[in-house]
Amino acid sequence: NTVNLTNATVAGAVLAQEATLNTSSSSIAVPGSVYCTLTLPVHVRTFTAFQEHDGSWPTAAYIATDGATVTGEVNAQACDFAVYVQPNAHVTIQNATIHDANQVGVFDDGAAVTLSTSTIYNIGDHVGDGKTGGAFSLGGTQTGFGIYVATSSTMTANGNTIYNYQKAGILARVLAGVFFRNNTITGAGPTNALAQIGVQLGFPDAVVASTTIGNFTGNTVTGNYYSPSTDAAGLLGSMVSGENATTLTNTASSTNTINNNQTGQDIVIF
Repeated sequence: NTVNLTNATVAGAVLAQEATLNTSSSSIAVPGSVYCTLTLPVHVRTFTAFQEHDGSWPTAAYIATDGATVTGEVNAQACDFAVYVQPNAHVTIQNATIHDANQVGVFDDGAAVTLSTSTIYNIGDHVGDGKTGGAFSLGGTQTGFGIYVATSSTMTANGNTIYNYQKAGILARVLAGVFFRNNTITGAGPTNALAQIGVQLGFPDAVVASTTIGNFTGNTVTGNYYSPSTDAAGLLGSMVSGENATTLTNTASSTNTINNNQTGQDIVIF
């Protein structure tokens, strides 16, 4: 199935119930919690990080199924996830503007995703309870990921811009078969709200190795700085046993632009 809403196209995707077209901005608008009724699978709900403060299960603006193509504006205000990609689905996200989800912009849940030339922003806490369409407001909740790549996933993310995220611009729990190239990830700069991570590779899984570090190239990561301590980082990676942290750090440094983050914490691989 293909749904065309002005400049927003979601092919093969499930729309949030009763989503309406905001003709003033030519976008798909999700103006209140009543519209965010698509709940996520049980295995996603069991992650503590994705539980609601009141214990309820998180919601999604779109659930992308196999063959989906997502373009245009995805306004996920009042939803927890903007685009959730089902396991084993093959999905293309291109020239999209994805914004204002409470927890995750794009969640690759064991799928094969091509994500290119898109912008993801305002992912995290919002004014009010997050269900009434309040403005993005950087807070201390340890969630708010521009892109989240779960285990068993593959992804090629190229030429994307990610900013105004709460916890991390990108979190990838797998790196084999996952490629991040020429993306721009920009943190909030010095803040006492929480320790931001521009890009987190691994945890609890060890994924960074000499055979995978080349999958992260041409990216620009700046502005991740926690004022009260030195816990923020530009690139934070969990290293496979037997690898050399200095060699991996030097490789990441020479093939990406990672600077103006927490002092001494531009790249942390261990």
